[in-house]
Amino acid sequence: FKEFAALEVKDIEPFLDAIPNPFDEDFTKRFSKMVLVKYFLADLFPKYSKMVWSDVDVIFCNEFSADFLNIKEDDENYFYGVYDKIYPYEGFFYCNLTYQRKNQFCKKILEIIRTQKIDKEPQLTEFCRSKIAPLKIEYCIFPHYYSLSEEHLKGVVNAIYHDTIKQALREPIVIQYDSHPYFQIKPWTYPFGLKADLWLNALAKTPFMSDWSYLITGGGGVGGEKWHYYHSIAAYHYYFPLWKAEEQIAHDALKTFLKHYFLHIHEIPQNARRRLFKYCISIPLKSFISKTLKILKLHALVKKILIKLKLLKKS
Repeated sequence: FKEFAALEVKDIEPFLDAIPNPFDEDFTKRFSKMVLVKYFLADLFPKYSKMVWSDVDVIFCNEFSADFLNIKEDDENYFYGVYDKIYPYEGFFYCNLTYQRKNQFCKKILEIIRTQKIDKEPQLTEFCRSKIAPLKIEYCIFPHYYSLSEEHLKGVVNAIYHDTIKQALREPIVIQYDSHPYFQIKPWTYPFGLKADLWLNALAKTPFMSDWSYLITGGGGVGGEKWHYYHSIAAYHYYFPLWKAEEQIAHDALKTFLKHYFLHIHEIPQNARRRLFKYCISIPLKSFISKTLKILKLHALVKKILIKLKLLKKS
């Protein structure tokens, strides 16, 4: 793309204002009306025959200009995208603008928006799904795919990608940072997630790295509101990641506690260590054992045995 790429900034606010917002409140809270732009690119950019549409929460990992340039203008598809089980993902499309203009696609979409009840974007893609050709799954790899077994991978991707998903994970073209409620948070919110390092490496090559660092540390100060906000997110997802089994979370939490406990113990004086052991471990443990034996009505029997073994005084 470097041979012919150019940056063009276009004010599309007046164009968007002229289009009624068809989506419900829940959808627009997360996605906004901006998602409609992809359906009107043929009108917005009349001098282009084809375009790449991409969300901004992605990382491009490999060059893909050959696939894009191979799209024929007389091909009878409006879009090319990666398919979920039924619908295509809307985050990345190749757009055949020549064919869209030929079939007055923008006019048809606008008519649907004005006359039909459209709550969410998949209802728009359903209208043109027969004219959306599948792209390779390399164009939409979600970070949580890397935590799944091959069997689980085949359960989450479309059947047409079952034979290629493993290779796609090795050589992805586009990694999409989705907002999956159980597996993934955006890397600018939680920079320790799967494949977040790719985003951080890209950010480090831009002038915005210092801005983001300033934001995530709460203006460089420790203990502020933003500092606590970001650190609470990081701590929660470090200690209680929802992709882990409950048993593993319990094991890791206990392991982390004991590790820090014993590191701390070695730093305090010997007398303090003895008192800490006595009041925090020994006495509570003895009390727990004693109460358990009384509940089981074994207290008297165990006491006799311990006295005979001279492990306990009669008093």
